[in-house]
Amino acid sequence: AEVRKILWSLDVLEYNFEQFSQMLPKVRQTLMELRTPRLHALFTSVDSYNRGTLSIAETLDALHLRAVNAGDALVDEALRTFGQMTGRHEKLLTSRLAMLDKASFVTLVCLIQELTDRENHDNLVRIAAVCSLTADEQEFWKYDLISLHAQFHEYNPLGACWGSPSGSLNESQVVLVIRESGYMPKNAAKQHTVKTMISNALRQDGTLGFTDYMKIMQYLKELDKERLRRLIDDVTDKSFSMPVEEVGSLLREIGVITKATADRFEVREVLEDGDGRGTRFLGREEIVVIGQRVHQVLKVSQNARECQYVMMGGDWDESHFVSFRKAFHYFDEDMSEVLERDELMLAMDQLRGNVWRATSNVNLMLAALGLDPSHKIEVNFLSFLRMLKMLDEIEVRRQQGASMGFTRDRTDSLFSSFQALEPESNAVVSRVTLEKALARATAKWCTSSQLGDALKSLGESLVPVNFQAFLRVLKLLEAVVEGDFEECLDDIQRWENNLPPEPPEEGEVVEEEPPPEPEPVVQTRSSVMEAAGGTLKEIGFVRTADVIKTSVMSGLDM
Repeated sequence: AEVRKILWSLDVLEYNFEQFSQMLPKVRQTLMELRTPRLHALFTSVDSYNRGTLSIAETLDALHLRAVNAGDALVDEALRTFGQMTGRHEKLLTSRLAMLDKASFVTLVCLIQELTDRENHDNLVRIAAVCSLTADEQEFWKYDLISLHAQFHEYNPLGACWGSPSGSLNESQVVLVIRESGYMPKNAAKQHTVKTMISNALRQDGTLGFTDYMKIMQYLKELDKERLRRLIDDVTDKSFSMPVEEVGSLLREIGVITKATADRFEVREVLEDGDGRGTRFLGREEIVVIGQRVHQVLKVSQNARECQYVMMGGDWDESHFVSFRKAFHYFDEDMSEVLERDELMLAMDQLRGNVWRATSNVNLMLAALGLDPSHKIEVNFLSFLRMLKMLDEIEVRRQQGASMGFTRDRTDSLFSSFQALEPESNAVVSRVTLEKALARATAKWCTSSQLGDALKSLGESLVPVNFQAFLRVLKLLEAVVEGDFEECLDDIQRWENNLPPEPPEEGEVVEEEPPPEPEPVVQTRSSVMEAAGGTLKEIGFVRTADVIKTSVMSGLDM
């Protein structure tokens, strides 16, 4: 709306170059001012060391994890422009080592977003021309066409693209690309319909072209829209209109986003963009489109997190990501994008041996991932990767525990407690999280001064805490805890349940909770992972993708 005011300030239908050059700086400045609060919040969340600065490399990684995918050429152009604007040395900037304060961070990110938007618009126009799309078809596909075209025509698994540069895919490839697009229905009957559509659309050589693929995708996108319409109708009047500021709350109510994802940078970008035309009040159809856009950006950012986890895993590389992803698809028979308990157990049997049939082992890993083993288990791909990594690093962790005087069983139990503090972290926990957890969990086991003495072993800086540092703190606590140390660890693992409830949001109805049910008997942690004893080699772990290819992929045509 603010940008439109600038555009309408001149009473003309067409702008000459001079008018355009006068207007562009005003538009840039207005967009930067609108984005600044959100970018300041992003800067603070990424600056985990509280340095007040971020490197350009850290900035680019943060954007990639939030669905802003800028290629190297685009980033170089943004850095050259940034250097001209700020007078900073171009070579230092392009090395990605230069540091940015908060104001510089905002300026650079806005430049990258502007160039990315421009490149996306150019690509949209180019692809629409190649596909001979009408104006209505371009409007229908404007938020999906670029990604769908890349997924079909590129093979780049780390970028969620499983297609082929040839422009033709066989039947199994089409199914895989549709699954990765996020539009595959979860209903078995509808999945059968999709497979039938694919089979009927195949050419004589058994392949499918992009035009026929888009016809199938149009059906799937309309199917998804109808699903969202039903969800919205269940909680609203069909003829309603809603202020754009309230759309996020509605999407939370119907399950498109959660409380955890509602405040993510990429989600806020979509929600604040609204229908893209500055409309203050939106109807059902506009909200359906926003819901689909939010789902897609969350899928892109999730893929980036999965790739980061694999590529930062030390012994893992792109070949592991490909094999793990194919294995996950293989065991996810109902194409729900999660593994239920039976599917998960089968995957562990095939990939890591029957030792993982021990319920205690599985329960310990699930608890470390923040999942309650007594409830329905649904493990997504990132959690699946984390489970494999836990097995990969068992012996390393046990050696760390032994150096502190902990037994193998005790070390496994400690790691479960450690990982449960921040289940989505990459083997570290923020200092703030750890201190909050220990303050609540140890209140009845030791004094605050004793806890403070133990935390001094972490030093004065706010560097994220790794498992070895966590062990040092707990070793110091073990010496002063009065009572059963295992019970103290259980309190640490359940620390979030002890937090005071957050105040309800404005307009939110707080329902009374039912009387608490008797607590289930908690299984002891002793001997939890003893069955996995010996080295990783002895239980069948191989540090290459071959274990998956030989155990699972035979006969699987991808």
